[in-house]
Amino acid sequence: MNKQLSKLIILPTCILMLGLSSCDSRKEKINKQLNELYASVIDIPSSDMDALVIDSAYLSSKAKYQFLAYVDSSQCTPCYAGHHQEWETVLARAWKLEPSITLTIIVESDSISEEVKNRFFAADFNRSIFIDRKGMFRKKNPSFPESNIMHVMLLDQDNHVVLVGDPVRNNEIEKLLHDMLGKNKK
Repeated sequence: MNKQLSKLIILPTCILMLGLSSCDSRKEKINKQLNELYASVIDIPSSDMDALVIDSAYLSSKAKYQFLAYVDSSQCTPCYAGHHQEWETVLARAWKLEPSITLTIIVESDSISEEVKNRFFAADFNRSIFIDRKGMFRKKNPSFPESNIMHVMLLDQDNHVVLVGDPVRNNEIEKLLHDMLGKNKK
């Protein structure tokens, strides 16, 4: 009876320890990826991609900051294209602190349907949108993370990563954005 009882205690304890160690391992991997991102300069090979729309601020190179949203083939591109109004809301709030922020969306896909194009063109969404048919963005940025949670970031004028996270889906990221912009404005 004692052996059975000890097996009942040891087995769940081993499973719990394994689970905790895998959480630590996952956190370490995420921290490593974040540190690599913050230490990197992102190369946006716009000349190697098809331009669906180009924001005039992108062309002028006067923007102090640029949001980069990367949509890979594992994500629902039509779903993402439907979030333009949410981006406009986030950008409008950020423009109060820094009027030169732009948004660049890179969609990695062999082809873009008319439905997706229409969603991006809806409501005069005049942000830079590039279609990466050949995977050039990933080739130019080999350490870019696989995890979708790190596919939105804020870049400075020199394309250094200064913030990682999606302010459209995470209010804490938007708060960090505003805090950072407020400090840089002083």
